Amino acid sequence: EYMDGYRVFTWDPDRFAEFSAGVAKLKEMGFKVVTIIDPGVKKEKGYFVYDEGLANDYYIKDRDGIPYVNRVWPGEVVYPDFSDAQVRQWWGAKHRLLTEQGVAGIWNDMNEPVSFDGPIADDVTFNNDGAPATHAEIHNVYGHLMAKATYDGLKKLTGKRPFVITRACYGGTQKYSTVWT
Repeated sequence: EYMDGYRVFTWDPDRFAEFSAGVAKLKEMGFKVVTIIDPGVKKEKGYFVYDEGLANDYYIKDRDGIPYVNRVWPGEVVYPDFSDAQVRQWWGAKHRLLTEQGVAGIWNDMNEPVSFDGPIADDVTFNNDGAPATHAEIHNVYGHLMAKATYDGLKKLTGKRPFVITRACYGGTQKYSTVWT
């Protein structure tokens, strides 16, 4: 519940007005803070993550080539296309907003990906690094690719071995993350 309205890469300005000070205090007590991140990006003009992803064509698309929208905790959301290396780099770099506050690790959640308004259609499209693929093809590897994006981003930002937990995974994910069930 640390996020501002469940918007990823934010924190609630009222409940966590002194976010970095709180993280620092916990660190002094011997705790390492791990924050949760979901792939659903709130569909809201003016929200910097949504706007950047939209401007750079970073979201999965419906059969008409329009960013696919479903609903999770923040309401209507779009989903990053982790099958695209550029998107993974962008997502990984976004973790700077948390690591600069002293966050030590990331817990990827809801990354099957979850969709409250029914399953994501099999014909939703992904870039797949230039070899277009459907959700039917990417679904099982989506969480793995999010874990890779998070791991690579944290490693680049901190220079340390990243601590990443993921809910959804695929063969090989253990290279990037531990898994919770």
